[in-house]
Amino acid sequence: MKCIPLILLLFFATLPAFAANDETPPYVFVSTYIKHLAVNERIRAQNEREFAEKGSDPLQNAIRCSTRAIMQLRAQIGMLNSFHLASEHSPIQNIIDFDKRKIELLQQVSDTASTLIAGPKPGVDYGQLAADMPKISASIEFIDESLFNAVPLVFAMLIRPTPDKDNHMSRLVITTAERARLVSDLDAAFGGKMDAKDQNYGVSSASVLKSFLTQSGYKCTDEPGG
Repeated sequence: MKCIPLILLLFFATLPAFAANDETPPYVFVSTYIKHLAVNERIRAQNEREFAEKGSDPLQNAIRCSTRAIMQLRAQIGMLNSFHLASEHSPIQNIIDFDKRKIELLQQVSDTASTLIAGPKPGVDYGQLAADMPKISASIEFIDESLFNAVPLVFAMLIRPTPDKDNHMSRLVITTAERARLVSDLDAAFGGKMDAKDQNYGVSSASVLKSFLTQSGYKCTDEPGG
């Protein structure tokens, strides 16, 4: 799994890019969002395995794992910056802002681990460094929770902004085939993790999005009615 940075470069190179003034189709945005969730979860799981390996160095792991996550977040921000959704409630900027803040926190983790590996140096408050780590961890957890809470806004981008004949917001702007592909992508990326009782925020985000997509109350563009 040492080739993940190359995989990320190839992965994002295959995603569609849009000019700054082009409107991004909501389906493309949500499909890309699911891909980001999937890559984030793969990296999280890999980092967890490496920390659990017997005899592994926790400080070196902290540097490597933080750097890996930072690279993914930067790639994610680059892709989101090329997107433009017409809705004034677009969650794109919020996601970008949270990703940027998470990068700052992960960089603090990497810098702290690097300082500790370098050994004692005058003028370094090692007690403060140790005290800051739980705060950084709590801040990262808060960001992950905030991103989870934004999932309804992500799904809302698929809802047609005009009501149906009964004045209900029950129509989507995607076809039944597109909805099926989104659900299939979630199943392929997360599988049984979405059925587990204890889920991290990334898996929970996938679970909630799948729940919205499979609700029978929403009809697609090629379904009768409305």
